[in-house]
Amino acid sequence: MTLDYKKPSIVVTAPSAYQYHGVGDVLPLSFNGRWPYVRGVLKVPGVDPVTDDFLIDTASEDAVNHPVIRQSKGPLRETNTGAGGVGQSLRGVVGPNEWSRIGSTTIPATKSACCAGNDDVNRQLGSAILSHFRIMFNYPARQIILEKN
Repeated sequence: MTLDYKKPSIVVTAPSAYQYHGVGDVLPLSFNGRWPYVRGVLKVPGVDPVTDDFLIDTASEDAVNHPVIRQSKGPLRETNTGAGGVGQSLRGVVGPNEWSRIGSTTIPATKSACCAGNDDVNRQLGSAILSHFRIMFNYPARQIILEKN
């Protein structure tokens, strides 16, 4: 399945017909149940970068969320998190990320929120990050391919 935020479009290709010949980052795709995850790195103010597996949430408008934001030395504001998504709405925080990295792409200065009522979604990539890419999900090979837009 190919998701292109720029067009916008979704293209589904039969696994037997799919071959990738581009220059994007081909990364391992892991699963927790039916939810897909990809490895990434997040840097918040005053804390060493954190490498973790992030839920790929194409329906979320968020950037990159992670519990490390609670340790940030940057400005934080209280909020209700998890509203409208998976989990229950809880008191949490929102604050700045210095940068995040997926594959070879580093994206500067986004926001992070923490935490939803479900630990499976506390580490999440939303469309504010994913829209930087044309994304190919190669589920049989357990790969995600990210081409910079």
